[in-house]
Amino acid sequence: GIPLFVVIAALRLASIPIGLWLIQWNADFYNALQKVDAAAAIHQIGVFALIILASAGRFLIADYLTKHLQIRWRTALTATLLDRWLAGHTFWKLEQSGGTRATDNPDQRIAEDSRIFVDKLTEETLDILTAIVALFTYIPLLWSLSNFPLQFSLLGFDVVIHHYMVWAAPIYVALSTGLTHLLGAPLLRLTVDQQHREADFRFSLARAREYAEPIALTGGERAERTAFEHRYSAIVENFHRLINRNLILGLFTRPYMQTVLQIPTFLALPAFLAGQVTLGGLMQLRSAFQQVVTNLSYFIFSYRDLA
Repeated sequence: GIPLFVVIAALRLASIPIGLWLIQWNADFYNALQKVDAAAAIHQIGVFALIILASAGRFLIADYLTKHLQIRWRTALTATLLDRWLAGHTFWKLEQSGGTRATDNPDQRIAEDSRIFVDKLTEETLDILTAIVALFTYIPLLWSLSNFPLQFSLLGFDVVIHHYMVWAAPIYVALSTGLTHLLGAPLLRLTVDQQHREADFRFSLARAREYAEPIALTGGERAERTAFEHRYSAIVENFHRLINRNLILGLFTRPYMQTVLQIPTFLALPAFLAGQVTLGGLMQLRSAFQQVVTNLSYFIFSYRDLA
């Protein structure tokens, strides 16, 4: 599985040079528009088609191989868990332990949690790796592009900040990350509780099927229905808490995801209006800043999945 993981990682990292190609394309295309150069603009449309073709091909191949890697690792993990569960009558000992929270619903742990763990492990590991390498690529590019200072007066003092767009990106993301965690922290506990309650409900249904004959002979349907309703109401109760918390988090993260595409344009607008950058340069700065902020914002964009 390791060689396949390396191939997938290489395909993920290939998105970075494609991203650099797209940033350069922004400069070339919008400069052509500013000059009203029809031939150059049409040529850049063809270049854009090549970029999209390369990007889509890279993504599809990487996604296809990732799915194969995930099922391979899930198979290995499931086999290990089954061996440990069945060895030394562990499955029986767990049932006799009183159903503690640490060992409840081992069937779900083997069937469902192993899949979730492998899927998240591969996706999050690859995303983090790509984000780290991308930052080391895009930050120097943004530094070279934002070679104009921000100048203003504050309390009678003249303030000059060189390469201010580079400093603005991590400050903007750091403040946003802190607010995201403040609003979304309860999601971890609520998500774990939801998994417990869903598993308890499924287990009670499976148990009723297993003991169908004794329940039918003793007329225990009413008692079983009461138990089902009790476990299901626990699911609904916690689910409403999840809905409310996701709404609270979304009130910040959704506008953040929308504005992150426009913030760089606003930040670079003074330089454009002062004639320090061309329209193509403005679009190039916009793309580079977006790449830096997007990779720095991994925690924000992935907060629900991480929880």
